[in-house]
Amino acid sequence: MLGEKYSRSAWLMESGIRPARSRYPISTASRLPNELIITTREMPLLVLPTYRMTRRDLRLGSGLVLFAYVTAHLANHALGLVSVNVAEAGLRVAVAFWHSLPGTVLLYSAASIHFALALVAIYERRRLRMPASEALRIALGFGIPLLLIGHLTSTRFAFELYGLRSDYARIVWTLWTSDSEGRQLALLVPGWLHGCIGLNFAFGHRPFYRRIRPLLFGAALLLPVLAGLGFLAMGRELAVLGANRAWLEAHVPLINAEQRIRLGYIRDGLLAAYFGAVGVVLAARGLRSLLERNGKALITISYPQRAVQVSRGWTVLEASRHFGIPHRAMCGGRARCSTCRVRVVEGASGCPPPGPDERRTLERVRASPDVRLACQLRPGTDIAVVPLFSAQNVTSLRRSAHKLRRYDAEDITISYDLKRCIHAEECVRGLPRVFDPGRRVWVDATQANAGEIANTVQRCPTGALHFRRTDGGSEEPTPGRNEVRVTPDGPLYFWGELEIHTPTAAVKETRAALCRCGASRNKPFCDNSHQGIAFRASDESGVTATAGETQGGLLRVIPATNGPCIVEGSLTLISNGGLARAACGPRVAFCRCGHSRNKPFCDASHVKAGFRDIGAALSLRPQGVAIT
Repeated sequence: MLGEKYSRSAWLMESGIRPARSRYPISTASRLPNELIITTREMPLLVLPTYRMTRRDLRLGSGLVLFAYVTAHLANHALGLVSVNVAEAGLRVAVAFWHSLPGTVLLYSAASIHFALALVAIYERRRLRMPASEALRIALGFGIPLLLIGHLTSTRFAFELYGLRSDYARIVWTLWTSDSEGRQLALLVPGWLHGCIGLNFAFGHRPFYRRIRPLLFGAALLLPVLAGLGFLAMGRELAVLGANRAWLEAHVPLINAEQRIRLGYIRDGLLAAYFGAVGVVLAARGLRSLLERNGKALITISYPQRAVQVSRGWTVLEASRHFGIPHRAMCGGRARCSTCRVRVVEGASGCPPPGPDERRTLERVRASPDVRLACQLRPGTDIAVVPLFSAQNVTSLRRSAHKLRRYDAEDITISYDLKRCIHAEECVRGLPRVFDPGRRVWVDATQANAGEIANTVQRCPTGALHFRRTDGGSEEPTPGRNEVRVTPDGPLYFWGELEIHTPTAAVKETRAALCRCGASRNKPFCDNSHQGIAFRASDESGVTATAGETQGGLLRVIPATNGPCIVEGSLTLISNGGLARAACGPRVAFCRCGHSRNKPFCDASHVKAGFRDIGAALSLRPQGVAIT
């Protein structure tokens, strides 16, 4: 028996599916915790996943409806750049939908749900300490009703009570003649910014969204500007037309003093209700904090670096932020991005089970049972946690010119040296869902298992990518033999047990791309400068191919000052597209000035050419260790 059997009608009612005529009549239906198993005469077994609406889904759905409304409103304003008549035509289409019964129910239900969920979210927060972008989004969200209520009473309530059409002729003329056009333009800003920031929080972790982010950013900047210009253009056009008294009386129905007073009462009542709802929530938060402090029901949350005490009901992320403990969270605590993940090493039995949003996210990233989201975990007893992601953000990494970037997952850490990368794209071709240059954070180590990532990273020919396993898996092996591959019009690729010497460091490596054009600004490493100077050199070595392969062992790479690259040790030189392989050693001098007539070897042309070894210092990083 696969699960508890349901009658056909009971299954349909509980699943929210309306019965329909079909060539596959349902004979039996069974239920598992997250699935419906349907048996039909023609199809013996059909498994359908069930879906439960969560608070996160309601917030996103209602937000998308409101954002669509604001977008349509701004687009209508932008049509004013053509003429008032064109803007009116667009407005009639929008009003026909939003003033209909389905549109009205959809719009005001979305607004009510979104506002109610915002109040719940504020109440549930134990502390209002948060990143600046999240604080800006919330402040803009609560500022929208202050501007929107007045606009609502003069449009929708005026239409419902007095039949005054919500057309541009009346609204824009009223605002223009009362010098309120600045307030109307300001009304566009909070809602649009709040929606854009919210969309970025909701979808910022998705690869497709990251690829089209530049396009969306341009649209986010352009649409409100065009809307503002359209409103001003309509105002100027109506000011000219309004000089004709007959046209004004025929096209602009104005409200009288009694109607204005009644609409003012409605506006004040709505504002009072809004402030009352916000005040009740803030008062409830204050009362709860007072009760928690007097009750002294404290729990201890232990981090690797320190332990803190908080009241029951706090999330782990709130505790981290309140006590200044670095903790990454990209989605603003909405259980979407999973970057706030922690491993619970003690006290897991005292933690409540994951909610639907948290469980879905943990299943998506294939987290182990002892991993939870810090933004959702509200422990009831003392616990010890270990954050799984580095808290250093991308901006701080960009400011540190020679530090490596680190990308964490539960079972592997990827380190990336930007100065070493020449975009060979082995990683992008091998595992595009992890390595996506179109994303803002182009490496997402949660999109594949550690084994797949490790295999792909080892294909990076420059050594810009390395990994460290945190799940006990095998670390990057040292190649059994040393190889140097000559590429046409490009660098020398080294593989093996390398020890690369620079004026500031001697670094253990397994892979490297070394400059041989003389133009790199990151000598001895290649930085693609050969493409800018149109460097030309074949991949032929001029060395007679030999049978067999050289043995491994340490290969020292020592760039001589203003001279060649001296390589000490045995190596296999691969040239002519891999067709020619020759054993070399124990000492080889490779050209790196770009002028040798015996490439890839040095012929002392660097002396005549006046070659100068001016390059950036190398960041010291032992193999397989990520420094942030």
